[in-house]
Amino acid sequence: HLLWPGHSTTLHCFTPDNGHFKVFWLKLQNSSAPVLVALAESDKTGIMIGEKFQDPSKYRLTWNQLSFSLSVLNIEQTDIAVYFCGMIIFNRMCFGNGTRLMFEEHFNDKHLIGIKKNIFTVYFYSCCNDLKE
Repeated sequence: HLLWPGHSTTLHCFTPDNGHFKVFWLKLQNSSAPVLVALAESDKTGIMIGEKFQDPSKYRLTWNQLSFSLSVLNIEQTDIAVYFCGMIIFNRMCFGNGTRLMFEEHFNDKHLIGIKKNIFTVYFYSCCNDLKE
């Protein structure tokens, strides 16, 4: 799935339909420390958005029944990173493998951005299914 710069994409993080947990998105760019994009509670009382991600014309978060999704709008060089979804449940933290946004190839001096969604779509049933309350 390739997008041109300026296009948008949505990354999905699928969560359990019950229980108490926190779910979050992190952005990992090059060798920098991870940056918190957003954090939400399972009771859906609100979403805490990281300081660098509060521009609604650039980032949108959707928190519905079974997923916490991050939309990155108008993709540009500064968006090139690995985005991880994670969850804290029963005092244990687990992560998906991440979704990589990267420059894929050059065609006629224009960049294509490859959305590597096949790297991982987060299903916490697999990484946290052994947890019991």
